[in-house]
Amino acid sequence: MKKFETGHAENCICEVCRKTILEQSTEISREIKRSYRFLVWTSIILATINIVAAIFKIIE
Repeated sequence: MKKFETGHAENCICEVCRKTILEQSTEISREIKRSYRFLVWTSIILATINIVAAIFKIIE
């Protein structure tokens, strides 16, 4: 089995492979943070809509 563009074995721990793994991990972490932020903002917006709808229902 090969990994990355280095062509090294899957369990190789040389400097190049470790650097590549670190870069990929960092990119994955950024994507997870973006997704989490999106979910948080979506939840806040939906909660606000529900609160406004409840207020209008009470007013009626």
